[in-house]
Amino acid sequence: MNRTPRPLTLTAFLLTSALGCETIAVQMAPARAPATAPDVAHQAEQALMTPLLAGDYAALPQALEQLTALAVAHPRNARVHLMLGMAHLWALAERGRVEQPPATVTNHAVLSRHYLESARALDGSDARIPGWSGSAGLVISSLLEDEKLKRQSYFMIKNGARSWPEFNKFTLSYTMSRLTHDDERFTSDVVEPMFETMDLCFGVPLDVDKPDWAAATRAVEAFVKRQDSVSPRQRVCRNSAVVPRNLEGYFMHFGDVLTKAGRPNDARNALALARLAPHHAQWAFKDALEERISRAEERVKELQAAKKGEGMMVTSTMACVGCHQR
Repeated sequence: MNRTPRPLTLTAFLLTSALGCETIAVQMAPARAPATAPDVAHQAEQALMTPLLAGDYAALPQALEQLTALAVAHPRNARVHLMLGMAHLWALAERGRVEQPPATVTNHAVLSRHYLESARALDGSDARIPGWSGSAGLVISSLLEDEKLKRQSYFMIKNGARSWPEFNKFTLSYTMSRLTHDDERFTSDVVEPMFETMDLCFGVPLDVDKPDWAAATRAVEAFVKRQDSVSPRQRVCRNSAVVPRNLEGYFMHFGDVLTKAGRPNDARNALALARLAPHHAQWAFKDALEERISRAEERVKELQAAKKGEGMMVTSTMACVGCHQR
């Protein structure tokens, strides 16, 4: 039987119209346009990098206050929001420095992701941000038991690794190194990215199962001695003014990964590469490196027994300063 459709009631018509107006209004809203101010960006960089390069975690609250004030005054400055997001990420990552971290320390994860996402919206050209933001998102997803956010954050890091692999493959490995050694993703997301970056950064393709450490040593030595400039993508592989201990931190993590994988001999070889970095003798964490080398076999058991990544560099009080402290 054919029935003539009933006309919309006035209430239904008004509701439909309102929903349509809302959709159109939201879609037509102008995007946030970045507002650059080099002097303000410099202030933000100094606010974060001064305590970070000094390894002064106690100065972080003051830095957060200064950066937040800058963000309030300059709500569309991508650099300010990036520095603030990273400051919150540092506060979260090295919370073990506090004897009894309060429950509110988890707020740093939320604020870090908030400001990093704001920075990403304002400056989509910075391919490092997805790795950092995705890492913060994974922490939040764990706190909220939010599987959708967990997957979104994971794939954000994976996508970042495709856009700038020299940087974000390390970020992927570092973040995911909290996984247990027998997790099905440990090899693909933690171990293999480190071998891939050895080729991308130092030009030495290593067999994942039987690496040629003598070849790796020669490649790293040559890379360190190079006086010419490297490619823009490879600049993240070198020690720099902003990351003065990049090489040391990279190989510290590489050693942790191979130790957790149950490969103490390979771990010692990877850790030893940190000694090739310029001015390694002055590194604040060289004793931690030597302890890892001398206790490689014992640490296999410790790291494999850990449930939340305990003992790894990423969960330690040198999670950030291991690379950034002068």
